[in-house]
Amino acid sequence: MDDDDICTGCQRTGTEIIQWGRLSDDQRRAILALCEARARDQGLWLCATDNKGNLA
Repeated sequence: MDDDDICTGCQRTGTEIIQWGRLSDDQRRAILALCEARARDQGLWLCATDNKGNLA
């Protein structure tokens, strides 16, 4: 966890991690979108694509 209570691996907050097992799929998808945004903001987002830009 960093100084902002965000996991440096998965980018979820401590609260999100604790609540994860009780969340609906829609709630989990919303959190994962936040995780992606957090990772992108920190320059940590990696996305594998082929030479045409399609997801691999």
